[in-house]
Amino acid sequence: MFGRNATSDITVGGDSVVFVPAYGPPFVSDLEGGRRYATIVDFENFVKLTQLSPWMHHSGGTICEPVDLPVNKRHLDMVYAHLRYSTKPFMGSVTSVERAEDSLQMARICYGTDYLDNHCVIQGNINVNSPLVFDRVVRQAALARAATRDGGPACFRRALAYAPGHVGDGFGGWPENGPFDAIIVAAAADEVPPPLLEQLKPGGRMIIPLRSRLGFQNLVLIETDEQGSVRREDIL
Repeated sequence: MFGRNATSDITVGGDSVVFVPAYGPPFVSDLEGGRRYATIVDFENFVKLTQLSPWMHHSGGTICEPVDLPVNKRHLDMVYAHLRYSTKPFMGSVTSVERAEDSLQMARICYGTDYLDNHCVIQGNINVNSPLVFDRVVRQAALARAATRDGGPACFRRALAYAPGHVGDGFGGWPENGPFDAIIVAAAADEVPPPLLEQLKPGGRMIIPLRSRLGFQNLVLIETDEQGSVRREDIL
């Protein structure tokens, strides 16, 4: 990945180690204000600190969640902070195809369209829901990113050829390829989706984050036995 100068370029993969700031905490804490909701000023300060640190190789993405900004425009302010206060590669928004395209367009303004078509300066974190399901939003965001590189959306299709997956609603699982020994759910749900339970083999395990009535999340282990009984354990 390329930064705004050669000293900020990094290599991802192989034997290279890349250190990146944390992602997504809604709260921050300091000596003056204690623990509180994060703001865009906090976000900008973390970007500046990351830029100054020789041990941080990448500017990160949502280093903290600036909850003082409207959700529908928050991604613009975060990408702008990365571009303004850092020379290091960074992560853009992937929570919708429009936000992914906004992130790319801002990078084009900074780096130039021709440069962006041949150099990787921005990345997106595309999660796969278990069992190997890409939901519609992340699939569209991935295609938006792939379209900036040589070969366009074919890049995404080639990736699926190496790691076969399924595009659809993760709540319904992937019945055509089940049952599964294990299922890992990356996104929090209000309940364990019944289709996923049906696609779990006897003796199988499922890890899923579930929202509580108070708004917190619990990491839950679901296990089934040979008789079809289901055991639930809160593990975190």
